[in-house]
Amino acid sequence: MNRLLLSIVGLTLIYSMFLLSAHPWDLVIGAALATGVVVMVRRHLLGSKLEPVPGFGRRALALPRFAWFVYTDVIKGLWVVLSIMLGLRPLSRSGIVAIPIGERTASGVAVTAWAIGLSPGSVVIDVDWAQRLMFIHFIDVSDPEQLRQKMQMFYERYQRPVFP
Repeated sequence: MNRLLLSIVGLTLIYSMFLLSAHPWDLVIGAALATGVVVMVRRHLLGSKLEPVPGFGRRALALPRFAWFVYTDVIKGLWVVLSIMLGLRPLSRSGIVAIPIGERTASGVAVTAWAIGLSPGSVVIDVDWAQRLMFIHFIDVSDPEQLRQKMQMFYERYQRPVFP
């Protein structure tokens, strides 16, 4: 039951993030839609035997912090892209940076890719499982090492407690 609940809560949060609204009616509609989606595809996604999520309570408590970081990263990305488009900031150097996967699981890599793709100015290009690298295109690659450190910090502080 915990996996079903976690799936519904997660999809509801994603719905509200896309709407950029936490109005109670939006949350109710999002929860109804999420419940419908989970009921329709639960056997495909979760299997026929549902087992409890390890550390569900700890993960649920860490989820708002993760969601807040992703939200603020989206806002920062919007500002960077907008300032480049309006000519307030020069487009100095864009490019692809290899980011080590580290200890991420396959689903952890998928969550990282999703979070990166939400923020304007960055997108995952490829994942090399043999070398354990993610190739990410950033609109500003003036300091690739700083980007690697930021991605590692994001994983360790915000993502790992919720989606290892």
